[in-house]
Amino acid sequence: MNFVKNISSVTLVFVLAAMTVMLPSIVYEPLMNGLQTGKTIFFLAAILIMLTLALIIIMSGRNFNLFTFSRLDILLLSWFSYIVLQSLFQKTPFSLSFAEFIGLAVLYVILKFIKTEQFKWLLIALILAGTMQAFYGNLQLWGYYPSHHNRFNLTGSFFNPGPYAGYLASIFPVAFGFWMFDIKFFNHRQKHIEKSLLHFEEKVQNGLSVIVLGLNKTGIKTRKFSVNGLIINIPNKLGRIIPIIALISIALVLPASQSRAAWLAVLGSSVYLLAIKYPVQQMLKLLNLSSGRKIILLLFAVSIILSGLVGMYLFKKDSAIGRTLIWKVTLNMIADHTLTGTGTNGFKANYMDYQAAYFRVHPDNNEAMLAGDTNYAFNEILQQTAEHGVVGGLLLVFIFISAFLTNPAKKNEKNFENNIQQNYLLKEKLFITISKAILLSIVVFSMFSYPAQILPIKISLIIALAYLSKSQKSFFSVSLPSTNKELPTYRLFIGKCLVLCLIAVSVIYGVRFLKTQAKALKDWDFAFVLYNLGNYGSSIKEYALAMPVLYHSGDFLTNYGKALSMVGEHEKAVKVLLQAARYYPNTVVYTALGDSYKATGQNKNAETSYQHAWYMNPSRFYPKYLLAKLYYETGQTEKAVSTAIELLQRQVKIESTAIEEIREEMKNIIEKASIESSKNDNNLLQIIFGKRPKYKGAYRFKVITMGFKLQMW
Repeated sequence: MNFVKNISSVTLVFVLAAMTVMLPSIVYEPLMNGLQTGKTIFFLAAILIMLTLALIIIMSGRNFNLFTFSRLDILLLSWFSYIVLQSLFQKTPFSLSFAEFIGLAVLYVILKFIKTEQFKWLLIALILAGTMQAFYGNLQLWGYYPSHHNRFNLTGSFFNPGPYAGYLASIFPVAFGFWMFDIKFFNHRQKHIEKSLLHFEEKVQNGLSVIVLGLNKTGIKTRKFSVNGLIINIPNKLGRIIPIIALISIALVLPASQSRAAWLAVLGSSVYLLAIKYPVQQMLKLLNLSSGRKIILLLFAVSIILSGLVGMYLFKKDSAIGRTLIWKVTLNMIADHTLTGTGTNGFKANYMDYQAAYFRVHPDNNEAMLAGDTNYAFNEILQQTAEHGVVGGLLLVFIFISAFLTNPAKKNEKNFENNIQQNYLLKEKLFITISKAILLSIVVFSMFSYPAQILPIKISLIIALAYLSKSQKSFFSVSLPSTNKELPTYRLFIGKCLVLCLIAVSVIYGVRFLKTQAKALKDWDFAFVLYNLGNYGSSIKEYALAMPVLYHSGDFLTNYGKALSMVGEHEKAVKVLLQAARYYPNTVVYTALGDSYKATGQNKNAETSYQHAWYMNPSRFYPKYLLAKLYYETGQTEKAVSTAIELLQRQVKIESTAIEEIREEMKNIIEKASIESSKNDNNLLQIIFGKRPKYKGAYRFKVITMGFKLQMW
């Protein structure tokens, strides 16, 4: 049984490492949003395999602890339980994203089963994965591979440069730590403590040798040559080279991403690692500076930092202002849902409505030109607080504080030789430092981006948290004790049966769930392709196939409702679009909703929908254009002309052919209205322009020839 357990443990570590290396590069194009959903389905499939291996380990053991709880474990369990209970209370649908959340929790538990020394291989796997992605990004920049976004040349295996740069930023401190602390893949001088994989490694190191025959002037001589030089020294040399390759490749590609959040994350984690390697106090003592020079050095450092921050702000000023807009609107959301938040995925389900409310109050704000259809708060603390309230936000803060305060737990020195104990503790401290650097990098990145939506970044975070948790002092453990070494006790048997049933049911349900999700995502992708080809009738048939599974996906419902509106099934379109607005309100939903309301004669609802779409994103012309047409076609000429003039006066965010066509149509509406009003003693034009003309036709001439003059009024 011990042999089976050891083999299963080794296989589990191998599967974990393989998943860590492969996951960032997974792109499955047959699925809708295959860059993200492909990674999620691959990850959940790997979790099911690892659950099976964990089951074998549990069933083959006798006296062991199922789980030991540290301070960090208790905080994580509290946060996880709070979110699950909140989701159950608010009846949140079980979606693929929520399954991913459960999968990450399972991954954390599985990582608690592996030995602390084996985490080294997971950190190496992170370096390899980051190196692969950095190479891929460089090849995209050089034109050898296309990116996955039509506006950017660099995305790696992600959907835009931001998440890609964030992932590389989470890998950089691992490679930097391995290189700076000179961490070797193998250590042939250390007698390993473990009896499984590392015991086998020790046997290989000490037991394999060959006899080399040589001929010289004095005759034949023999020399014993250890294979240790090949098995240990060569991997250690590679272990020295691979982090350097990773650092160089990441450094080459990261500036091209133009992600300031990633730059700050790399800078913050690097400074932390350097401060651990070269403590500031010791460096100041070596420099032996006077108090005055220390003050000058401090002022110089502060000025450099401030200059860098100002430079980053000015580098993409509009982006920075746009994020401050999102943060202000998010704070309004938090103010309305302070204690418990809006629920899981509640930010996406509520933000755009709050942004519309903001611009209703501030219609002429310059921030309107920087608004967009937003899914993320670009600050994880704000987004988590908006979704889970102050309770969830504070728990998350406490989790990171607890993790960052981790120190190596005291070991029982009776079980170790003194030099081995010191070596063990030194290596543990180094891995704790690297794990904290990963954590710091992700936290800095999360202040300005959305790492909680990027699965590979979350994998790095879970690995770091699990290692820090295993390094903390245990408060208590859940175990299956056995008093008889030969036969399991009744309590042990019952416990194993419960674990067997739980894991077996989870695996069976998980396989069915993944098959169902994959099919629905394929149907959605095919329907989307048909829609883009203009085959709306066939597309709604494919959308209908995926509807029973994806009924809670705001993006899917948006596409389906729009297709129904285009094909003329307006009553059904209204139902689907109203459901889409529950999960992801956006401008497309409300413009399509306005079209369907208009087609069914519900002009007041159509007006409300177009207006709401406009306030969601005031920089877009299309909702206001549809509103002007609605007014004109329903005989509300004054409102039509007023809306048309407002559009002609509005600043254009991005020039396009569509914008020019909208402008021309607005001029036509004004011209037609002026002709009609001239037959009615210019009453309409008097209202619009504020005074009575001296002769008939004067305003008509001005309207026809105004072109750009209206923009100056």
